[in-house]
Amino acid sequence: MKKRLFFVFCFLAYSICQQTILAQQTIDTQQAMSNPNYLVTPGDMYRLSYAVGTTKIDYTIAVDISYRVRISNLAIINVRGMTFSAFKNEAERIVSKNYPLSAVQLAMISPARFSVIVKGEVKTTTEVPCWALTRLSAVVTPLLTQYSSIRDVSITSVTGETKNYDIFKAANEGALTEDPYLRPGDIITIQKLQRSVVLKGAVRRPGTYQLLENENLETLINLYGKGFTDSANLAGIKINHAITTEETDANAEFADWSEQAQDVALKNRDTIIVLDKEDSHQVVYFEGAFSFKNSSLVSGDKIVSGDKIVSGDKIVSGDKISDSIIPVQFTRGDTLASAIRERRTWFGQYTDTAAAYLLRENKRIPIELNKILYDIEYQCPIELQAGDRLIVPILVQQVTVSGAVMRPGRYPYAPGRTWSYYIGLAGGFDTNRNTGSAVIIRDIYGKKQDKKTPIMPETEIYAKSNSFLYNFSLYAPIITVSATVVTAVIAVLTFVYKK
Repeated sequence: MKKRLFFVFCFLAYSICQQTILAQQTIDTQQAMSNPNYLVTPGDMYRLSYAVGTTKIDYTIAVDISYRVRISNLAIINVRGMTFSAFKNEAERIVSKNYPLSAVQLAMISPARFSVIVKGEVKTTTEVPCWALTRLSAVVTPLLTQYSSIRDVSITSVTGETKNYDIFKAANEGALTEDPYLRPGDIITIQKLQRSVVLKGAVRRPGTYQLLENENLETLINLYGKGFTDSANLAGIKINHAITTEETDANAEFADWSEQAQDVALKNRDTIIVLDKEDSHQVVYFEGAFSFKNSSLVSGDKIVSGDKIVSGDKIVSGDKISDSIIPVQFTRGDTLASAIRERRTWFGQYTDTAAAYLLRENKRIPIELNKILYDIEYQCPIELQAGDRLIVPILVQQVTVSGAVMRPGRYPYAPGRTWSYYIGLAGGFDTNRNTGSAVIIRDIYGKKQDKKTPIMPETEIYAKSNSFLYNFSLYAPIITVSATVVTAVIAVLTFVYKK
């Protein structure tokens, strides 16, 4: 019974699948015959029907890679580069010439299917199935990486001819000649992008754009961004430059809309923000222990320590303020990553970057601060909102030693030292309480560590009080008193019972 049900299920599934395939073939055939741009393709199947006297003739035509097609036994024509409508007209003309009033008709049975190769700056070199009405963008888009260029895509035909195309122009300007239909044997090569920038703020079409070699700020805003909005602040164009190496900090510059500014050359991964006149400067707060140098301060930042506010230009090189609260101005569209990278040198040895988080409306949002600071490829999508607080806990350069040692306390952190070094600073083990050098080591987050793990700042080392004699001496008086009391109670109860 189970086998019958299984076979019935398989038969139904196969039938549904076949119906779906046939329906798709019918749709493709209708599209091919109604599209004036459909080119006759190797693998196409056609039916030529006409009447000779009272005899009806159906002749099937299969197009092969030679493109030479036999029209019944009447003629052979070359259909290379010929559209379906042109092929139909020529075939019907030949039959009508030989058999007038034959009611000749050429119809497509099924369009051809073929594969093209996509290589270059893609996830992997791939053969992609398509047909003669598949455009270049439909094949390329799913295979693009963040480094792929859509401005420089080449197609090498089966004849060896190579042409370059700009898919961006096709999508944004309607230049469909830049997004051609594919042909059998095509090899598509995607180049690596040269410059990609992000345009935000008071422009009509914000977005991410790939720039060509000689395109600048003026081209980006007027051509790609379609110009400013009515509320754009032409004196407030902010350009955030991305980090290019681990040694180079991100930085920002402001420009106004002058002829000199319009010619500003943009770099790969720049972010351009056009400020809005209606936008007031909003503030987020950086809280924690930061190290400041004049060269690392951003214009407008102020440092709050206790009740004292210190402007950035008054802090001398090398100064450090613990428990600082720093109001940081930002504009709409700024991300957390850009704000942090502009102030990268603030994060020194006293900042616990691994424990940092963003506080927004009393909700913790976890962040990867180390990746933001040190991974130039990492993109943090969090956009800043007024009142956000970046919390970076203080990392005190001390190690705590407690328990069965002679002088428990907090001792200066020494890089590379083991747990025994800090036990030594604490006067060694109290041998009356500790045996076998038994310790419990926990890191700053309370996670247990073994003795081989390197000791880091804020590590806690607890020496166990595991001596039998010590623990016995603690509990022996209690046990003795308890035994005496129990003995006395038993004696009294025995006396009363006997009486």
